[in-house]
Amino acid sequence: MKLYKRPSKTRPVAVFSITMAVFMALGLLFFALYYPQTELYGSNRMLGGFIYVLGLTVVGNSALMFLRIGSALMTGWRNENRLLLTLRELPDSFTGFTNLLLPGPARLDVVLVGPKGVIVLVVKHYTGRIIYDGKDWTRIRPNRKHQRLRDLSAQVRAAEKAVSQAIKERNVSVPVIGRLVFANPKGTLEAVKLPSPVLRPETLLESITALPDKLSEESSARIGEAMKGL
Repeated sequence: MKLYKRPSKTRPVAVFSITMAVFMALGLLFFALYYPQTELYGSNRMLGGFIYVLGLTVVGNSALMFLRIGSALMTGWRNENRLLLTLRELPDSFTGFTNLLLPGPARLDVVLVGPKGVIVLVVKHYTGRIIYDGKDWTRIRPNRKHQRLRDLSAQVRAAEKAVSQAIKERNVSVPVIGRLVFANPKGTLEAVKLPSPVLRPETLLESITALPDKLSEESSARIGEAMKGL
């Protein structure tokens, strides 16, 4: 598969967050060792102790926050690269685009153009248990905290609509198929009845190639050229 990979901000933001976590940790160590030796701490133990505890709490929590953000983003970046390596195994009749910016969704993760038509992949990197009860999406994190998720099915529909509109503006009309992909192997899905198929990296290629052919080679190439202009 030919892949047009546009730069992602995930890795730079992850590196920045981890760097900030390291600086915060060093600042925490310096504050913990130096502040008890200051005049303020010695002259008023109550006020000095309060500032000491407050400083340790604020700086420590900030370091943990940046570390969590950086770790989560770095994990997402690694999962994204593994997913793209898998997609590269598709035949050369497919063309892939990543990180497309269109009106509506902030960013489209992956758009595939080939004999199966136009396929939009909305990729999630959740860990823990993801539960769909027929109406709402909920995530139970590894620490057992519950998180209400935005409607993932609605995100897929919004992505389909955005790509369809962008293609129509270039005088091309073709059905667009949206699929939700859970790319993190540490995430599990529990669902009563899914509104559309949810794919995993290990089933991704099989699910795509099993779709019926919808486009000729000429039509696929024309749509691919139109997508390059987005």
